[in-house]
Parts: sequence; C-alpha cells; structure tokens
Amino acid sequence: MADPTRPVRQEDMEVDYERQFQEDLERACSLSLESLALDKFRLQKQSEHHPLYSKQASHYS
Repeated sequence: MADPTRPVRQEDMEVDYERQFQEDLERACSLSLESLALDKFRLQKQSEHHPLYSKQASHYS
C-alpha cells in the first residue's frame, strides 16, 4: 500500500495516466465488439421474421 505521507512524483503520475488510458481503451474496445455482436444478433433475429432485413443481416457476416 502506498505511503500517504510520501509526495507523489511526476513520473508516478505519468505512469498512472498511461495505465488508465490503456485500461479505458481496452474497455472501449470490448464494449464496441459487444455492441457489434448484439447488432448482428438483432439483425439475424429480425431477418428470421422479416425477409426484408436479411440483406442487412448478411452485411455483418
């Protein structure tokens, strides 16, 4: 655990910002992939009930 009385160095802060950026980027990529998968699933389900959507669903395959 970090010592709360120790001053924070500039180098420590930069490393924390870089790590936070990487974590946020990974989270954003995961959410984007999940959104694409949900859109594909939704379009496939729509195409089962509405043939008009089948061309759109095949775009995501």
